[in-house]
Amino acid sequence: MAVGFWDLPLSVREKIYRLHLVHPHKIGPTQVHEDLNCGWWDSAMPPICHISRQADREAAPIYYGENHFEFGVAHPHNQFGRENPQCLTNMTSPRHLKLIRKVTCHWPCDNAYDWFLRISRMKGLEELYIGVDEKDMVNDAMRARYPKRTWSLDELSPQHMLAISRAPGMSALLTISGVPMVQFVKRKGYDGAEHGGPIPGGFLETYVRPRLMGALGDSQLAKDRDEPLSFLALPPELRNRVYSFLLEIDGPIHPSNKAPSSLPKCNVSKKRPVKPTESALSILAVNRQIHDEAMGIFYDRNSFEFYYPTQLHAFFLSLGQQRQRVVRDITLHYYNVKCGGINLVDLTLPIVRQLTGLRRLHIVLKDELSKRISGRYLWVEHSIRSANPMVLPGIKLLFSLRNISDIKIHETSLEEDLEELKSRALYPDFAKQTRAWCLVKLSQMLDHVNLALSLAQKGEVNREMMEDDWWHLEDTWPKLIENSKQASPAGEDGLKDGL
Repeated sequence: MAVGFWDLPLSVREKIYRLHLVHPHKIGPTQVHEDLNCGWWDSAMPPICHISRQADREAAPIYYGENHFEFGVAHPHNQFGRENPQCLTNMTSPRHLKLIRKVTCHWPCDNAYDWFLRISRMKGLEELYIGVDEKDMVNDAMRARYPKRTWSLDELSPQHMLAISRAPGMSALLTISGVPMVQFVKRKGYDGAEHGGPIPGGFLETYVRPRLMGALGDSQLAKDRDEPLSFLALPPELRNRVYSFLLEIDGPIHPSNKAPSSLPKCNVSKKRPVKPTESALSILAVNRQIHDEAMGIFYDRNSFEFYYPTQLHAFFLSLGQQRQRVVRDITLHYYNVKCGGINLVDLTLPIVRQLTGLRRLHIVLKDELSKRISGRYLWVEHSIRSANPMVLPGIKLLFSLRNISDIKIHETSLEEDLEELKSRALYPDFAKQTRAWCLVKLSQMLDHVNLALSLAQKGEVNREMMEDDWWHLEDTWPKLIENSKQASPAGEDGLKDGL
């Protein structure tokens, strides 16, 4: 008795289908045209599927589901220029189009928008590979936006990388969603060689790929585009990064009574009206929540520099209690004027105690100590008798501060002189009572005072240095040992006696 094809077991029939329909390599629309034996614009299916409906049900999932289709590969002898998915979608009925599981598409191309829209119709897609040269695409986008400038890929920042979002076909690509596996791979050229590929951690891998693999449908994507994302809906970590980019300044800030501006200075013609200045601090005026979140970033992560004590005083008076607690870094240039028997620094420095969050305080002297070295002529012996930093008005007040991790007094002119002295062969063993010897001694004395200041932040105040204005003339200076008996056990009370 003869055995018909339909009498064979299903597993055997599937093996026959696979031998007849499945290709060992990726196939494009040209190969599909040969397989279906039809015109480029005719809807057709493999000839074996025309035998019967049962053959169609059994063979079609194998042909469309187990073959790997590839589009966008350039063929110089192909009349269509590139393998176009339009041919496949026109030759394939919608019910068969849903059976396609694996697709590779090389991008960019002239018809990328149409290509990706047609690929989005393949609702059963499980694996999508997109061949790209992301660096080249970013460079093309930057040249299109700035045609008069030559861009080097090495100088492109992450912000420049976002230019690829304007690449042809990007909007259509983002209509694809719910694909379980999406990978950006190297792109094929005319000779079949692969080149390029995605930028590690670039826009395609970090933003586009998750969107394509997400479960959002077209209706949800359209809804998301219609509903703008609120800034306050972002996670706090992202909002803090935005505040940091906007409010963290390179270098110190010099507060003044002028209108704040984040724009660079430029010369404006007198005939042209001057536009109002723009400031990044305007974000603090948006609403109370943004003010409270961004204010701490601005005062905590920036350093403030004041050239006169009055500037620090005015700055302090402009701060509320909340902002006073978040100021972290201050540099103050020492300047003192005595009026009516009262020193200006004695009025200003005590307000630093109320900046409870302060962690860095530098006092910059110009030449207050160097000019106190007596003996201005070569035949007169020099002396540091009057050059004790502790006798400068306001310096002893610094010993009342607490919990400042970086507190220091330094003099610019002294540092410049020391740099010159270090180039001499005798440094640091100069003859006594010479100016060079006095400068080295003064530098050591200032280091000793700075060490005493750092210990005072822990409550270890050296009373001998506070009470004796001539300790720097002794052969042995007061010892500075943490937790030593010389430290004032009363802290503040011992300091008041020294003042």
